[in-house]
Amino acid sequence: MRRQLRFELYEYLNRVFSYLKRLSIKYLILKSGLPRQLFLDEVKAHLSFEVVNRFSNNSYIEHFNKVNRFTEAHAFDSRFLIDAKDVKVDIKSGLIFDQLSTVVSESSSWPADRILLGSPFVPRIGAVSIENNTENIVLPSSGFYHWLIEDLAPFLYCLRNSEKSAPVLYYHNAPSYVIDLIRELPNKTLAMPRGVHIEKVRFVTRGPDTGWPLIEDVFELRNYFFESLQKVKSTKRIYISRQKATRSPKFETALVKILEKEGWKILFLEEMSLREQIVEFSSASIVSGVHGAGLSGIVWMDSKAKVIELSPIRHVPCFSRLSSVVGCDHELIVFESNIIDLDAAQVFELMQSKF
Repeated sequence: MRRQLRFELYEYLNRVFSYLKRLSIKYLILKSGLPRQLFLDEVKAHLSFEVVNRFSNNSYIEHFNKVNRFTEAHAFDSRFLIDAKDVKVDIKSGLIFDQLSTVVSESSSWPADRILLGSPFVPRIGAVSIENNTENIVLPSSGFYHWLIEDLAPFLYCLRNSEKSAPVLYYHNAPSYVIDLIRELPNKTLAMPRGVHIEKVRFVTRGPDTGWPLIEDVFELRNYFFESLQKVKSTKRIYISRQKATRSPKFETALVKILEKEGWKILFLEEMSLREQIVEFSSASIVSGVHGAGLSGIVWMDSKAKVIELSPIRHVPCFSRLSSVVGCDHELIVFESNIIDLDAAQVFELMQSKF
């Protein structure tokens, strides 16, 4: 009897604790600025906006994960060209905040929880005000893969569907690949601090699609940079080196020496302009490299070309997904395991077996 009472008391207290936890989470969600949506959320963003155009329709993609050996899938929501009024913007990330300084989730490709885990910069105090009578367009300065594959196409679409008088705002400490693009734009460009208060901003809505390339984005990129795309050279093989970057595997120096002897061209993308990278990727018959942002150049490759990705055991299939959207063949070599790591000679032998 006493044991039964203890059990019932424990169960009761557990339920009380669970109830209080749910209340706390609900309170924190509403008070801590959890990203809010323009269209679908129960608690919508406090934002005055107008839909200008439709960028893409609902779509669905399937992809075979070569590491886990199963078919994965992803659904894309429709995307829209939006004019929003009276907003605050983190110029570096491109995040847009409503009148309550809450993130608008459609201004990012990251899921809401990932946005919060990234501790977004909220321009609550001291935001520089931009007052004009036209739409402003923001070019983010995120990491290279996310910038090229997720941020750049929506920006280019905004640019193509706006007057040439529309100012382009970019982060004053932007990386070189952002500056490369800024220098060739016909629009007025303004270097800005992170926090900006804008009377009117134009942007393309996005869903939580990071790591999943959208085919409309690929088309937008390839159309804009069409003049730099080259014809494939049947014997051109390039290797994207990480020797001057981070996460270079211990075998890479020896592998590069082997590849050079075999006629491969070694590229260090951090030393190249965006246009130069487009020329190299689009003219290559085979591209190989260690998993990393350098392989984002797959977006420029011909559908007849091949990608050989070298990956650590912890693998994210973003580049095989990108290859699938572009239409080129993708091969994967995992150089780590729980038993043994491959050396340069073994990696090269596996690379040869892939073509």
